[in-house]
Amino acid sequence: MSSTGQPPRAADRCPWRAALVGYLIVNRWNVGGNQAMAHLLLKSARRHLTREAA
Repeated sequence: MSSTGQPPRAADRCPWRAALVGYLIVNRWNVGGNQAMAHLLLKSARRHLTREAA
């Protein structure tokens, strides 16, 4: 139980947000050197978005 009152599944409902955060972390940690990983994150995020929209 979190004191903020938010359900623990908030992150599960926003997979694209988690992917975006990971993408930013990867870019800041190794600029231009890990584009493949960032691409995979964006691809999975897009898959989640299309699945939710369908």
